[in-house]
Amino acid sequence: MRWTAVVNPGAGRRHGARELARLGDALAARAIAVHATRSADEGLEVARAAFARGDGVLACGGDGTVQVLAQCAAESDGLLGVIPVGSGNDFARGIGLDPTDPLAALHVLDAGHETRLDLGRVRTADGATMLYTTVAHSGLDGEVNRWANTVTRLSGTALYAVAAVRTIATYHPTEMRMVIDGVEWTGRPWLVAVANTHCYGGGMDIAPAARVDDGLLDVIVVHGVSRARVLRCFPRMIKGTHLTIEGVEHFRGTVVEIDGPDDQEIYASGERVGLLPATIDVRPAALRVMVP
Repeated sequence: MRWTAVVNPGAGRRHGARELARLGDALAARAIAVHATRSADEGLEVARAAFARGDGVLACGGDGTVQVLAQCAAESDGLLGVIPVGSGNDFARGIGLDPTDPLAALHVLDAGHETRLDLGRVRTADGATMLYTTVAHSGLDGEVNRWANTVTRLSGTALYAVAAVRTIATYHPTEMRMVIDGVEWTGRPWLVAVANTHCYGGGMDIAPAARVDDGLLDVIVVHGVSRARVLRCFPRMIKGTHLTIEGVEHFRGTVVEIDGPDDQEIYASGERVGLLPATIDVRPAALRVMVP
């Protein structure tokens, strides 16, 4: 398999270029063509051309870069490799890569194997559609994501923790309605997370039972608890030990419909998709990817 590396130098709060320098010799030894892109559109153009030639594509960046290239790979039935150099790297975690060691991820091309994994798909009422790799979410964590995307000094779990504490202090839950495979739920949730992988937010283990190859989405809802209790429970959400806490509900399904206030946003893999209402479904075995 020939490989083309699509690199986002701005990944990891501008640490992508530094990580690429560490990987340069290893990429050159494998005769891998490297394209440092200036935009998502440019990365897509390079990836589409590579898939059309029959190359595999290495996504060298964070979850945003991986999401864009995974969608392209699914559309082309192309093979994707992941080199984590972002601030979150949650899809890398979800497929068993060490998010702190890009060089080890590169060795997966030699010692790993190809498999097929699920993707989630979000469709909003205003016409936006996105295939996503990790978690789609709305409510508190949507506001957390919006603020975190403006911060340049922190990354990973530390960034999400600071953003979450800041947002919990001011966020007010609103009435929402969900239908999960025909089963209706209504309430005023702090957050709704629809997970393909088990973690988001730079390692927050929001859906510890989620698997990327089971053809299902794991839905986590936090509701009916005070602001102070949400703050106290937050460390357990990071560790993935929160599913037994009162006010945390866990569902599984293939189609999730979410409705709420017209100005409430939904995010997926760290990127804004659009406004509610939204329908989320699973695309089983949609992505060819190299794993350890």
